[in-house]
Amino acid sequence: MTVQKIDSDPSWDAVAIAAASQFIPAAVSSGQPLTVYTKGDAVVGIEVTDPTTVLQNSVNTQVADLQTQITNLQTQLSSMQASATTGGAPAKKK
Repeated sequence: MTVQKIDSDPSWDAVAIAAASQFIPAAVSSGQPLTVYTKGDAVVGIEVTDPTTVLQNSVNTQVADLQTQITNLQTQLSSMQASATTGGAPAKKK
């Protein structure tokens, strides 16, 4: 389920919120993804999420996870490089 906050969306005025209940799906299968629209703590609308949005959200999550992994690896590499250079070079023989 996706929650979409509409607090700052001017198109969700009192009239739109009052009419929203007429457009809530009458039946939804248990596996269908839903988008729930909220204003404050109140649910003002529900719709079946289209497959493209579901896929886009999934890809965005995967990309964010991969970016976190890349950042962690870059941090580890920088740390290893820094300790290798500050660990001191072997003393030169005379």
